[in-house]
Order: sequence, then C-alpha cells, then structure tokens
Amino acid sequence: MRIARDGTWYYLDSPIGRSQMVRLFSRVLRYDDDGCHYLVTPVEKIRIKVECAPFLITQMQCSGSGDGQVIELETSTGEAFSCGAEHRLWVECDAGGDPVPLVHVRSRLNGLLHRNVYYRLIELGRPRRIDGEQVLAVRSGGEWFSLGRM
Repeated sequence: MRIARDGTWYYLDSPIGRSQMVRLFSRVLRYDDDGCHYLVTPVEKIRIKVECAPFLITQMQCSGSGDGQVIELETSTGEAFSCGAEHRLWVECDAGGDPVPLVHVRSRLNGLLHRNVYYRLIELGRPRRIDGEQVLAVRSGGEWFSLGRM
C-alpha cells in the first residue's frame, strides 16, 4: 500500500476509490520509531509507503483577527483541527528548493497543505522576525508560524 503526494491511497497500484475505506485506514495509521508508516490493527501490522505526508490538507477556514486569529484546517479524510501549539505549521524545501508546507495532524503524523490552502495562508501572511530571520508568517492559536523567508 502507499499514499501518493496528492493524498490518493493505493492498494496493489490501484487507487482506493471508496472514501469510507480510506477513512478507516487513516484511523489505524501510525508512524513508528523506525521511520516508517504502518496500518496497525489488533491482529496485524502492515507497512505502508508514504510519498510525502500521510494526510492532505484540503480545506481552510480563518476566524478572528490579531491575537485571536484561528486557522482551522481539514484533511481529505475529514479530520479537522486548529493550528496552534499542538498542531504546528512549518515549511520545508524539497531537493529543488520548492516549498513543502506541512502541519502536524496527530500522533507523529503530518499533513501536506494543498497548493490552494498554502496560497490562502500566504495571503494571510505578515512580515515578521522569527529566530532572527525576516519571514512571512501567519498567526493562529496564539502562535506564529513561518511560511518562508522574505
């Protein structure tokens, strides 16, 4: 099994078309100390290949403003949460230098922000100095999150 970068789940190189099945699998997904992802049930443990991140963030809502601003995200499997201390947002760069925006979803599992969600965050961004660098950043749940250097 594998999860493609676009969030599509595959079994034997065929996409899993039933969203209910993908949701069920996503609930038993785990990231272990060996650096691998697994589907874990009481009777078996199956290694799964994850191309980028196991979840794709497809929806975003923003409420409030200033210190009270909250950014709410939702995965393609229907898990919703607010960015903050427990659900940190960050941007890495891939081998080509392109941004890879990620967020902590739950239990050592991360989500890749869909391009549209990332662009909406950029629209909300404000210049800010974080860790000695001038960056574009967004605020949510009382925390600042860097979207990249300016």
